[in-house]
Amino acid sequence: LWRWILSRTFRTQREAENAAAQLMSWAG
Repeated sequence: LWRWILSRTFRTQREAENAAAQLMSWAG
């Protein structure tokens, strides 16, 4: 599900990785 959301929201891998890093940090 997350991969689908990321692929739909972010077209560039950089933005996807940045968002993933932020989500990981936010999730703690």
